[in-house]
Amino acid sequence: MLIPLLIAATYALTCDSLNEMMTYTPEEAFECIDSIQTTEEFNTKLLGDITTLFETYVYKDIVKNPPQPSIDSSYFTSVDIDERLKAINVKQTQLYSFYQDIQSLFLDIHDLHLSFSLQSYENNTYIFDYFYYYLPFNFNIESDKKVHLTPNRVSVNVSVPKIFEKNKDIEVLSINGEPPLNFIRKYGNEHTGLKSPHGRFTYALESFNFGSLVANPFTKEFLSTPIEIKWSDNSNITVSYQLIYVPTNSLSQKAQKSLKLRRQGKIFSPIKPYDLFPELKQSFKGEFDFETLFSDLACKTYKEENRSINLLVLKTFYPNLFEKDNFFDVFEKCVQQFDSNNYPITIILPLNGGGYTDLESNFENVLAPHADTTFIGSVRVSKGTENCLKFGYASLFADPTNCSARFNESVFSKKPIGSWYSDPIIDHYGDVEHKRSQPSLAPPQQMLVSRLVNNPRKPTDIVVFTDGFCYSACSLLTKGLREKGNAIIVGFEGDPENENSLFDAGL
Repeated sequence: MLIPLLIAATYALTCDSLNEMMTYTPEEAFECIDSIQTTEEFNTKLLGDITTLFETYVYKDIVKNPPQPSIDSSYFTSVDIDERLKAINVKQTQLYSFYQDIQSLFLDIHDLHLSFSLQSYENNTYIFDYFYYYLPFNFNIESDKKVHLTPNRVSVNVSVPKIFEKNKDIEVLSINGEPPLNFIRKYGNEHTGLKSPHGRFTYALESFNFGSLVANPFTKEFLSTPIEIKWSDNSNITVSYQLIYVPTNSLSQKAQKSLKLRRQGKIFSPIKPYDLFPELKQSFKGEFDFETLFSDLACKTYKEENRSINLLVLKTFYPNLFEKDNFFDVFEKCVQQFDSNNYPITIILPLNGGGYTDLESNFENVLAPHADTTFIGSVRVSKGTENCLKFGYASLFADPTNCSARFNESVFSKKPIGSWYSDPIIDHYGDVEHKRSQPSLAPPQQMLVSRLVNNPRKPTDIVVFTDGFCYSACSLLTKGLREKGNAIIVGFEGDPENENSLFDAGL
């Protein structure tokens, strides 16, 4: 079982000359960002807290010498977390530089479940967490692998060069002298924390032109580097990143809560301009039979003379707090409608960053009623893990031999957790030792009531489309259905020039 890591800390300093919703060049923004100072005392305490919390990370030992799949001997990166933490200089006085060093470690581990951020509040501001980087164009990759660029608009004081609208149907020949797909591929390899090359490409495609410095603490040099674009009609333009100053308290309550969930490590999909400015979000109201308030879930039954089909589009397993009741109400109605006919079911999972594993398990059982979707796993043996278990996590686990609770005592009980934890299993990854608890069941709670009772489907009647990102609970669904033979899994997007064997779509 993975216990996510989240740290939020506070440290005070302000830059009074910045204006809300205004854009700045990297040079202008970093005059403020670089002025924010820290102390050795603060750095030492923060790094100590991170070091302690890393003890609960289930893969802490394994990432030192991870086993590699047969398709790629360097698929997983090797990271010695302890050595990397020791190498971070606590004597440096520039806060942003110190923050970059910490985030570099998190990025290299390639696990989005690990989350670290510094979050401003009230008059205590770090400033850089209010900055969002921006480029004025989107990528549009055609089926023949030709690339077009379209305008990327945000609802703040940002102008988009007219050439991106004028040339939106003209093929791009190069970006900084290289084929345009290389631009995305390089960005993905260097700046996205995903293991799969198709996942990195998909994530990069959705995040290279907009994001936050708190999640991607780029250097001033990177953001200032000119980007030269050449089209097939010999037209060209040179642009560079701009930084938009958006204090969190200037946003709507909905946007603020969405940002909070991201910084708590509960939303993994790339942040988009409409997450800050909801009025930018394209509405598809009326195109579906049922749809949630914020379009995270929608479904429709298409009836045609020769062929009918049920369609469900699911963007997350973690519903927005504003629409939680509505989300589950729509989900139930979709399942009930699908059960009222025997048409095939198509599911699309666009940029689905996961969420509740219990919901994933429930939905998998909707599609495959006889599938065993109970989770089984272990935790890393450490003092930090023991504290988490006694805080309440242990009550989630059951003995696989009799389904009895592993530990059901009061919070912070002084009683021993039990032999399932104190007599660990020891695995070796080369010369690296990994101690873990004996396997336990984690039975899912009921989150969906409706099931396909009247018209259960055969595996060949269920097709799931998953992109190269599909993360966390989303990947549990695709892998669970694929490995148990309960659906047809189809991959889309990803790197059009990379090998299909590297597309992690439930295989």
